[in-house]
Parts: sequence; C-alpha cells; structure tokens
Amino acid sequence: MHNKLSKTPKVLREYDDIIQEQLTSGIIEKVPHPEVETRTKEDVHYLPHHAVIRQNRETTKLLIVYHGSAKSPGQERSFSDCLPTGPNYIPQLVDVLARFRWNRTAISADIEKAFLMISNKESHRDMLRFLWLKDPFVFNADVLHLRLCRLVLGLRPSPSILDATLMHHLDSYKELYPELVELIKDSLYVDDLLAGASDVQEGFEVYQQSKELKAKGGFNFAKWNSNPPVLLQLMNNEEEAVVQSKTEEANQPIEEEDESFTFKSSVRSSAEDPWSLLGHRIRRSVI
Repeated sequence: MHNKLSKTPKVLREYDDIIQEQLTSGIIEKVPHPEVETRTKEDVHYLPHHAVIRQNRETTKLLIVYHGSAKSPGQERSFSDCLPTGPNYIPQLVDVLARFRWNRTAISADIEKAFLMISNKESHRDMLRFLWLKDPFVFNADVLHLRLCRLVLGLRPSPSILDATLMHHLDSYKELYPELVELIKDSLYVDDLLAGASDVQEGFEVYQQSKELKAKGGFNFAKWNSNPPVLLQLMNNEEEAVVQSKTEEANQPIEEEDESFTFKSSVRSSAEDPWSLLGHRIRRSVI
C-alpha cells in the first residue's frame, strides 16, 4: 500500500497528514512500546487500510478506509465475519425519499465525521490496531504501531452502533424538542439528513434547532443544502457568523477551510442544477 501511494507523493503527503491530525485529536493513538510485544495473538488484531479518493466531493476528497473484511492467507473468516451485525435501525430508503420530496422546502445535511465521534472501549482498541511509518518519505523508516480509539466505518456492526447512539441521543431530548426529534428520526438515513418544511421560516428553524440539538451530543450537522435561494442565504449568513466568532475568539485568521462549517453556500435554483442525495440526482425545480 505504501509503495502504491509513493507513486503519487501528493496523495501520500495527504494520507500522512490525516493520520498525524487524527493522532493529535485523539481519534487514534500510539500503542505504548511495552504493549507491542506483550499481547498475545488472541488479544490483538491489525487492520489493513488504504486510500479512497473521491473526486466528486467538495470536501475530504481522500478517505482512509480500514478493511475489516480482509482475510489473511489460510483464514476462512475475516475480522468483520467474527462480529455481530447488530439491529438494523436504518429506515427504508424509499420512505425517507418520499417524505423528503413531500415538503415544499427541502433541507439536507450530514453529520460531520459521524463514526469518528463515537469512542471505542479501551479494552477493545488492541483489536483495532494498524501500522504506519514514522516518516513515509524516509527509506526504511521506523514502523509505528497505532490503534483506533473511535468507531471504524469499515466494520460490520458500525452502522448499528452509530444509529443506536444517535437514537439514544435524540430520545434524551424528546421532551425538550418533541417535534424536532420525530422529524430527525424520520429523516435520518445513517448520517444523512433529508428533511423539509412548509416554508422558508420553518426551514430555517429546523436548521437552527437541529444544529443545537446535535451539538449537545458532540455531533455537528454540516454541508447544508436547500432549494429556496433565500434559505441558502440565511444558512450561509449563520455559518459565516459562527466562523467569524470562532476566529475572533482565537484572535487569528482562518488559514484554510474549516470543514466543521462546510455546506453549499452558492445560490443555485436552476432546473438544470441537479442535487445529489443518497445516490439520487434531483432537480431543484421539482422539489
């Protein structure tokens, strides 16, 4: 995998930058040196990983994927094969899309880095180890033993764990936000929100309250989109105000785009402007 990435140094640099950033933020951690050799084979599992480049994405074009379904030579089952799938909390896609299309004012968003917002138990983390290089641009660089502290997207039970966590969070606030909780439950497909409202004012209230509710659980709705240009502009103004506030608190300029506040800010209302949602391309004029 490293040899393949080395053929495109720019991608290798970005791959390493993601790992270093995740080390800093606590998403992954180094395995303490005494533990590298002291664990038994039954206590430890190493995940292979590779890069997925998504050219059609406006943010996060490179994604590190951990391959839980990989099998070592001679093994009948992969790591994911040994894990339970868990209950299915994902609603029927046709129901979500039908409810979404029913509204005159359509709203979409997704939960930023949803899987990485959920911690793994410390006792499970040695089953989620992986290898990387201390400096991938140095010949014969030292090998780093790392492990994941957060939920892994590529494992069989991960979607169930994510949705169970989100449902628990929503149920904790159903007395405070009864209508909003039901709306989000009906409109959430894994980490994608496909909701709507009767008009722009109600849509803006859904936007504001949804961000407030999710923030209480450490989640952030991002990449907001809608069909009325005026609602897009209202959301744009709100997001810019938050970014400006954070900039002033830090007393320093933002040097690069903050993905926590990324959404479609351009006003696009043309019938020829398709809107891609869960693999479906929808024209704004018919929403």
